[in-house]
Amino acid sequence: MPRWRSSWPRSVFLSLALQAIVSVGAAYLLLDTGYPDDRLQLMLGNAAPKMLLTSRELATRLAAISPVAPHFYDALLPDTAVDDLPQAPRPQDGAYIIDTSGSTCRPKGMLIGREAIVNRLLWMQVSYPLNADDVVLQKTPSSFDVSV
Repeated sequence: MPRWRSSWPRSVFLSLALQAIVSVGAAYLLLDTGYPDDRLQLMLGNAAPKMLLTSRELATRLAAISPVAPHFYDALLPDTAVDDLPQAPRPQDGAYIIDTSGSTCRPKGMLIGREAIVNRLLWMQVSYPLNADDVVLQKTPSSFDVSV
């Protein structure tokens, strides 16, 4: 049986981009570039993103299937301070979209709220306590729910 393998290009820019997105109160959808273009196009169409952040290496591929033009996350310059945002992120706001195919075999997005992330982290800390001496390895693909 073939093993599924993620091909999301991890980098410091990815980590910074995710932190920036969450900090301004936006939600993100991670696209696993190991998926075929038709699936990625369906995911992008369902999510209707306002912006597409990507690496320069993926720009041509994603520009062909995205409803919005790609921006390079290694070239973004901040033009708005977090303090200048019209509204601070709220616990009930969405944080990210995860796609699941379920029984239909067609991806459908589920918006996961910030409160759900906090609940998961609190449960993890009770079940598997971490302290300042612990080190955590990012072992799952960034597009997988548990990676948050």
